[in-house]
Amino acid sequence: MQLTLLLALLGCTGPAPGGAADRLAFRDLDCARIVDGALRDECVVYAVRAAPETADAACATVVSDVMREECWFTAVDARELTGDDAMRACGRTGRFVAPCHANAISREVSRLPPMNEAALTTEVQRILAVYHRPPREVGEIVRRRIAAVGEGASEGLGVEPAGFEPAGVESAGVEPAGAEPRAVAPD
Repeated sequence: MQLTLLLALLGCTGPAPGGAADRLAFRDLDCARIVDGALRDECVVYAVRAAPETADAACATVVSDVMREECWFTAVDARELTGDDAMRACGRTGRFVAPCHANAISREVSRLPPMNEAALTTEVQRILAVYHRPPREVGEIVRRRIAAVGEGASEGLGVEPAGFEPAGVESAGVEPAGAEPRAVAPD
């Protein structure tokens, strides 16, 4: 709903957020022209998703703390950062640091070449150490990776964010990254 309103205010039309056409439309937006602060912040987040190379300048303009953290989170995901780069960038995501790390871990593990279980376990242990995650997670991640390779999948390992409470995000009025926009009740 908010995205539809944003598009209407800017005279844009198009498919649901996330598609190639949507990313192109948001790449050229001048979010600074939007008077409403919440809509402007949301515009910046979508623009950063479309052009993550603009994140340093764009995310700094976001007024709401929650949306600024979401902006940095979006930038890390859009850049597909991993390892030390992801650790540094996820540090800016505030309350989204756990899901930011989880997404980066999932990206790293999904990019590993096929290997036997012992080698995979060693690699997963190395990856988790970078993100300061407990070794107890290794077994589950290895099982998910083996299952994903067996099914021909290369992404979406579903690494769970340690200590992340989605309900806290929803109560802050922010939808998790990648979520479909939902209707907002009128004031």
